[in-house]
Amino acid sequence: GSTDFDASYDFRFVNAIPGGDQLPLQTADGFYYAGNGIAYVLAIVSVPLSIQQIVVEAGGIQNLTQEELDNVFALLETEPTSAWLRLDLEAQTTTVINDIPLSNLLVDFATEIDGDMYLATSSDAEAAVYRYDPDTQTSTVAFTLSTASGSLSVFYDLSQVD
Repeated sequence: GSTDFDASYDFRFVNAIPGGDQLPLQTADGFYYAGNGIAYVLAIVSVPLSIQQIVVEAGGIQNLTQEELDNVFALLETEPTSAWLRLDLEAQTTTVINDIPLSNLLVDFATEIDGDMYLATSSDAEAAVYRYDPDTQTSTVAFTLSTASGSLSVFYDLSQVD
């Protein structure tokens, strides 16, 4: 009920997953606030050895050259490194949605329709949108996508169109 920011609030949701505080690269994309203190986000949960090697050889993320950064982002675009997480922003807990496969980080698509979340995933193995039921905390494939270039950015409920 307020727009005041609580300066003491410090929820590091990636650290709340097992081993999250040990990840050499913590980043997230596709944040979606669903209401009532619940949010969904796609976040790195495993860092491929190829990315770890680039970071270690540079002496840390802060030392990466532009070419090394480009290589890291190219790998994040193709490697299945990230999982969809359900965040309880009030209780400050993180739940990995395990029945949605790992995705590359740059999918960035989440939306809510009739109380269910629709969360996209993309990897060499699959490009799909999963329907996540918050009540049962289960996911099923809503539909698969072409692996052609491009990205899903919006969906329309055609039953609502005049």
